[in-house]
Amino acid sequence: MKKLKTLLMLCIMAYAVTSCKSPDDVVYLQDLTPSSPMPIQATQYITIQTGDKLLINVHSRDENISALFNIRGNNNTGMNYGAAGTQNSNTLDLSAYTVDADGNINSPVLGTIHVSGFTRQQVADYIRDILIDENLVKDPYVTCAFANSYFYVLGEISGRGRVLLQKDAISIIEAIATAGDLSLYGSRTDIQVMRVVNGQLRTYEVDLTDAHQIVTSPVYYIQPNDIICKMTPS
Repeated sequence: MKKLKTLLMLCIMAYAVTSCKSPDDVVYLQDLTPSSPMPIQATQYITIQTGDKLLINVHSRDENISALFNIRGNNNTGMNYGAAGTQNSNTLDLSAYTVDADGNINSPVLGTIHVSGFTRQQVADYIRDILIDENLVKDPYVTCAFANSYFYVLGEISGRGRVLLQKDAISIIEAIATAGDLSLYGSRTDIQVMRVVNGQLRTYEVDLTDAHQIVTSPVYYIQPNDIICKMTPS
């Protein structure tokens, strides 16, 4: 009987707390309506930076020839970042190209290739063009994927910690959803995103209930190593 009373009290307390939250506290994009569509920013694809690790594969009908252009042990053939993210650091060191301080990678056959500032698809297309122009591979199919592209979440977000970026362009709403969404008690009006810009740490504040503010924010698209914070409940 005592346990039953305790359970009943806990249920009453939980209801009292949750009932204090109004819909305005937890509803996203409140100014967005079906009758008033809102344009968003042009897609900002993730670009390659110094220190990135890239999984690059060359394939063709003659796999013996294409294998000459691949790092030994690199068997990742797809574009799914998640598959790359499951590898341990030792595997990545053996199978991935690391972008050096000058923004280059060093291919076993093609030599030095500048990749910094390019998207992964641009790098794949560039390497494919080299292989064709120099008559090295007749029918190459080249893939390029990030092996270590993450963002981070802290505070009142369910999936706190390091989260793998699983697509080339991910909005802040998608990023928070991927991480597990904000808790019921986390305010949607003062999310902070910390980002390193030109060697300086900048903090941007975003109101997730305001669609116009979100789509015009510099952090609408999340970049690798961004930190999304909701440190205090509302």
